[in-house]
Amino acid sequence: MRRSPMRRFLCPAVAAAVVLSAGFVFADGNRPADQGILSLLQEAKGAAGAITDDPYLRDAALRGVAGAQAEAGRFDDALETASLIADAYLKASAWRQIAVAQARAGDRATSGKLLDKVLEAVGAFKNVPSSRVDALIATAEAQARIGDASGALKTAGLIGDLRGKAEALRAIALVQVKDRDIMGALETAAAIADVRAQAEALRGIAAVRAEAGDREGALQTASAIKDPRLMAGALGKIAVAAAVARDRTGSRDVLKQALDVAMTVPVEGEKADALGGIALAHVEAGDVAGALKTAAMIERVFSTKPLPDAAVTVASEALRAIAVAQARRGDRRGALQTVERIGNPYMQASALAEIAVVQASAGDRMAAGGTLRRATQVASAVREWSAKAPALLAIAQAYARVGDRATAVQTFRQARQAVRASDDERYRDDALMDLAMVQAGSGDFGGAVETADGIRDVFARAHAWRVVAAVQGGSGNRESVRLWLASEGASVKKAYALLGLAEGLLAPSVTAAR
Repeated sequence: MRRSPMRRFLCPAVAAAVVLSAGFVFADGNRPADQGILSLLQEAKGAAGAITDDPYLRDAALRGVAGAQAEAGRFDDALETASLIADAYLKASAWRQIAVAQARAGDRATSGKLLDKVLEAVGAFKNVPSSRVDALIATAEAQARIGDASGALKTAGLIGDLRGKAEALRAIALVQVKDRDIMGALETAAAIADVRAQAEALRGIAAVRAEAGDREGALQTASAIKDPRLMAGALGKIAVAAAVARDRTGSRDVLKQALDVAMTVPVEGEKADALGGIALAHVEAGDVAGALKTAAMIERVFSTKPLPDAAVTVASEALRAIAVAQARRGDRRGALQTVERIGNPYMQASALAEIAVVQASAGDRMAAGGTLRRATQVASAVREWSAKAPALLAIAQAYARVGDRATAVQTFRQARQAVRASDDERYRDDALMDLAMVQAGSGDFGGAVETADGIRDVFARAHAWRVVAAVQGGSGNRESVRLWLASEGASVKKAYALLGLAEGLLAPSVTAAR
């Protein structure tokens, strides 16, 4: 899915719905789904089969149904649904998800055979090189996830594209380290020819080792990273893990080491990016004072010239996180002072909106109202839609969270108007998808449906219906989706909305399984 500037402010519940609707793993394949969910998936499958004017839209819906059936533990149903998919790429994608779910349920033999079948199918993608590379990367990762590291590495070896092979090896290494195969992960990372991709793999390995409590191993892994910007990022993650483990001294020491490394980054923009990451790590580690000092260093990187837009964004992200952290600590004055330093207007508005939520949670609703009005003033002064829309979105979310539903709905509409003012059709549709998701997650189901209905691209519109329904299912409100579909029974809408509803109802098992 494309990334729009709106997605920065997706609330956790809505972000989870995005993941669900993208066909990611739900839960333990042994966990039986209730009959209502299975019935919804059967209905969605029937509605998908009735889509006759757009074969890809039909197959994409069937792929989603097959994946959800597999996650519900209904493997025979999932395979039967996958057999109806005509598009070879989507069919292979469905088989991969089924195979991983089978392995998670304990049937690795059947899972491995299905992935062998996927590899045979991928051989037919030679006329579309990019599709073949994408499919091989995904299949290699799936093989690693079912415990077949040697098969995964063999699949990665089939990729002739240097960048694609590096991506496959990186994915395998991260699966291996999460499975506690540290040596295997390091060996896989060492085989990556692309220096940047290898550094990214090592950064991920270092982070996982730190989170598992192996700080020395994590530091050793980080020291092997050749790119100083990525090394600094890895050290930041190690420092946060130390803080979570209540080792504040160790956390400070690692953050100092990260700062020293960041200062060696030769390119100004990359140095600013590294410093921004370290500032965020300070915030996560509970060191607001250190975060403020690090954020101030970003400006000094460009002491002889104005900050470029990218650096302004980096500094603004750090300052936004700092301001919210200050508010949560009860330092309202400090938080508002930090907000005034934020150079990016939609991040400034977002910070004010989040501070208002903190104020309301502390019982000071009057102060929260004033802060939200200030946030609205900031957003109203923005001319560029790509900044105005996410600023208004953040404010609308805040109004919903503090209980002012009427103003939230009104502000969501203003955000939609700002998006529609764009003449960039691609990103307009993407931003409207994000807006619909957030409206649903904030309780504005009617507004979410209206936003989704207004998306021009048919596939983006279907995806928005799917996620809006998933959010409703996740909140336990399936009746609103049923009432909506009773009056809007088109096959595409019905297929994607019912699929999303089933996915949303499956969502609680994500938390249980993880």
